[in-house]
Amino acid sequence: MISSYLLVCIVVSVVHLCIGTSVFIKAPRERTNQTFYLGIVSMVAWMLLTTTSSLPWAQLEIRATLTRFAYASGMFTAASIAAFCVVFSNRGKIPRREFAVVAIVCAVFIVLSFVPGAILKEFMRSGARVSEISGPFRIPHYVVAAVVLLFGFTHIWRRYRKAEFAEEKFGLRLLGVGFFIPAVTSILSLTVLPVFVETSPLQASIGPISTVVFIVLAGYATLKQGHFIEADLALGHVFESILAGVCVTQVDGRIIRHNHRLVEMLGYEGKLTGRSLGYLTDFLEPDMVEKASVLREWFENERSDPIEITLCGLRNRTLEISAGPLRGPRGKTVGRVILFSDVTERKLLKEDLRNSEEQYRTLVESADDLIYTLDLEGYFTFSNNRASERITGYKVEEWLGRNFKELIVPGEEEHILAHARKAYGGTPQRYEAKIYHKSGKTLTLWNCITPLVKDGVVVGFSVVARDITETKELERQLKESEEQYRALVEESENIVYIVQDGRLKFVNSYGVEISDHREEDLFGADFDPLGLIHPDDRASVDEAFAVLSEGRGKHMRLEARFISKSGKTYDCVMTGTSLTYMGEPAVMGVMMDVTEKKKLQEQLVQSEKLASIGQLVSGVAHELNNPLAGIMGYSQLFYESEEISPKAREAAKKIFESSKRCKKIIQNMLSFARKQEFEKMSLDVNGILDKAVELREYDLQSHRIEVRREYASGLSPVAADPHHMQSVFMNLINNASDAMYEANGRGILRIATRMEGESIVVEFIDDGPGVPSEFRDKVFDPFFTTREVGQGTGLGLSISYGIIKEHGGELILETSHGGGGKFTVRLPAAGAPREKPGAVGPAPEVAIRRGMPRILVVDDEETILDLSVDILESRGYEVDTASTGEIAREKIASNSYDLVIADIRMPGMLSGIDLFHWAKRHMPGLEEKIVFATGDIAADDTQKFLSETKRPCLSKPFEMSEYLDTVRTAIAMSQSVN
Repeated sequence: MISSYLLVCIVVSVVHLCIGTSVFIKAPRERTNQTFYLGIVSMVAWMLLTTTSSLPWAQLEIRATLTRFAYASGMFTAASIAAFCVVFSNRGKIPRREFAVVAIVCAVFIVLSFVPGAILKEFMRSGARVSEISGPFRIPHYVVAAVVLLFGFTHIWRRYRKAEFAEEKFGLRLLGVGFFIPAVTSILSLTVLPVFVETSPLQASIGPISTVVFIVLAGYATLKQGHFIEADLALGHVFESILAGVCVTQVDGRIIRHNHRLVEMLGYEGKLTGRSLGYLTDFLEPDMVEKASVLREWFENERSDPIEITLCGLRNRTLEISAGPLRGPRGKTVGRVILFSDVTERKLLKEDLRNSEEQYRTLVESADDLIYTLDLEGYFTFSNNRASERITGYKVEEWLGRNFKELIVPGEEEHILAHARKAYGGTPQRYEAKIYHKSGKTLTLWNCITPLVKDGVVVGFSVVARDITETKELERQLKESEEQYRALVEESENIVYIVQDGRLKFVNSYGVEISDHREEDLFGADFDPLGLIHPDDRASVDEAFAVLSEGRGKHMRLEARFISKSGKTYDCVMTGTSLTYMGEPAVMGVMMDVTEKKKLQEQLVQSEKLASIGQLVSGVAHELNNPLAGIMGYSQLFYESEEISPKAREAAKKIFESSKRCKKIIQNMLSFARKQEFEKMSLDVNGILDKAVELREYDLQSHRIEVRREYASGLSPVAADPHHMQSVFMNLINNASDAMYEANGRGILRIATRMEGESIVVEFIDDGPGVPSEFRDKVFDPFFTTREVGQGTGLGLSISYGIIKEHGGELILETSHGGGGKFTVRLPAAGAPREKPGAVGPAPEVAIRRGMPRILVVDDEETILDLSVDILESRGYEVDTASTGEIAREKIASNSYDLVIADIRMPGMLSGIDLFHWAKRHMPGLEEKIVFATGDIAADDTQKFLSETKRPCLSKPFEMSEYLDTVRTAIAMSQSVN
């Protein structure tokens, strides 16, 4: 026989299933209905299993198994109800986190229900009553079930607090009470009551039976409010809250319901209920009445398809009307639902938008800049066609759909992305980027990127790009030009300046350096640029600046002297041009230091003077040497003769001395006129200076001249001829001594030496009157002297100048020296000394052969021939003469000579040099017996010939002893060779 308790449980379970099924079939796809139905089914299973497990089973194993399933189904029921509450409160949505928590807890306790030992198998029998199985799992099980149910109840409570309509709050209260009562009753009956009441099947059934309350209340809420979706809980409120006008009509077009918004839109006072829809035409303009007939026709034909028309004239508003059928329970059309929307503003906005879009498109397409948009992944979504193709070579269709990374130059990506990230944050960015033209060349674009925002979210980027490739190239060229100009200006050894309004605005570093002023002083407001100009030149410079300041395009060039702060003066060529500087007229120019250039020009003029005079002197000296040789030779013969009277001998001696003086003058003239090869050797300049001072020591002391020697130690030696160098130093000492003595009767001469690079510098500084400015350009001119007639030849400085030049140095008059005279000698460091060409070595100790030698003298001067015959025959030599080279060649060919003395320069076809070469070719060995004589031994070709042949040479005029020594030496050498 079936237990009455079980029978009641079955009846209750059937009622549960009927209510749950009726709710579920209304909307089987709704999540809320699905979870509600799942809760009903699990609840039925829990009631049946709990009631069955409490029956007096004979076999304890069956009861224990049913008890385990009852606990498992109870936990599943709690989880299902909690899931329903969560879905219901979230309006049909499934929150994953809450569902995961409920599912995990439920699964854990369902598994624990079947763990051995979780429920004890011992129980008591007392007559027909059976006590409920007890164990350690019982209390935690119901506690967790209560917590899960409470979790679901909190969600119902959360929705209740957010509800705004009274109907919705009432339904939620019913659902909450229906949820709370069975949950609390079940927990109390299963946990608390067994402590005070004996266990029985009735007690075990209290929990399942109490769920009837939940089912009744939940079912009532469901039937009252509909299935569990977002339902129309307050239709009247919603109907009146619609912003558009709404009306419901019967099939014949009579209005049965409308909202207040429709009345406001039509401007009608009162209600439209009971009126026909055609009444609306009373509010239309005449041209709109015909259009409204379309709506009337739609009603009359009972059409079911929606319709949409636009009417104008309703209170100067434009309405968009949408209509659709109203269906009955069986799908029959029972009326119409009409929606009136005021689209006046939208129509105006559309018109404005259309005009704006046209203007925007015209503006974008006509823009010279490239305008494009990107999505967040960097793909092009828009580009203006004309600028795109003109700038990049790509058409719009080639841009769209491509990623910007395909067009940029490698290495630019991170740079662009960095700006895009900042733009994404809301800050527009401006930056440069390099991309590839379609042809492959590189372009530089100046980009402005801004974010595209839709509904408050950044959906892409808008970019305006300008092609600045040519601008960047011009900037690069301009920068290079500026750098080159700056380097040219700053590294220039000329002064570059800009003067504006009588003030210096710019001067390069070289100008600052030589001015000896501080840079801040030069640009100070109180500094006058004319203070850097020599007082004698300021007027002309000021006048030139005034002319240039009158307008642009004017130029000036003039010579002026620049004065530094320390007083040093520079000769300059000054140029200037008018221009605009910082928006104001100014003068820009260059001052070129031509001090050294002028010195070089002066030296060049001096050299040209000496060269021209030298050519004249060379010819005159050569012509004078020949007759002077006769005078000098015959006077010496008379002087040594025993046949003349003492008075005549004294006269001959005076003639001889005078001719020697003439010889020295001519030799000085030749030294001045010709480059000479000196017997150079390594010399100590300080030592040569000491010797020169010692030779003049007596005269210097007698003239009360004090010599201060300021020699630098460790000087490098110089390669020079000691006699000529001593002569130069003595000449400079003599000039300084004479100048000081004549001016002051005393004086101080400072002689200083120092090393300057690779040169040795010797300075002669006196405290005399100095060289007057009108004579400074003439001091090195030959024959120029400031002394009285007969006290000087005027060749001292000119010869000294030539000697120093021949040694590769310089002799300079320092015109910038403050007081007294200052001459500077600059000599190069020592080199290998050269041998003097044509020098005659010492006569070898060789005995002359027996018999008097035969000598041929060749010279075009008859006086020289006669003198040679007299000198040589007086010494017992046999002498032949020839006045031309041709005659000498004939005599040499027909006679044998021990020595040939030939003049180097002779008229005719055969000179002395030609005679030497002929003898070398046709009479081998004879060239070793030829001695030359010339009146111009310093000539270049003569020096070259003597240097090559190494033959002895007599310099005319000569003394008789010199002549005879040369003859004896040459004969001795030729005999030693033979």
